[in-house]
Amino acid sequence: MQFAPMTKDPRALDAHLFICTNVKANGECCGAKGAAELRDALKRLSKDPSKGWGRRVRVNNSGCLGHCEEGIVAVLYPDGRWWTGLSSVDAPQLEAAVQDALDRKKEELGG
Repeated sequence: MQFAPMTKDPRALDAHLFICTNVKANGECCGAKGAAELRDALKRLSKDPSKGWGRRVRVNNSGCLGHCEEGIVAVLYPDGRWWTGLSSVDAPQLEAAVQDALDRKKEELGG
């Protein structure tokens, strides 16, 4: 398999939110705590035209982020902000964090 450089500018994405949806056969895991519901709610928000996020925001599930015992885990890039102890009803908290990241990016670009 040959590798090729990206043709899309990765800087076009202003916020990328990863939510752990990992499911383990044994032990605690985010997937068993409603992580998919949280991710789905945020994906819907990211696609809501009234938000104006467009292609600036991406919401993805991730594999294990290493804090299974602390509830659902999420991380927002490029900020590098982490959340633990989330539940399926915490979409508004993460929505506000994404919007804050977008607002700061807009200020950095002068407007």
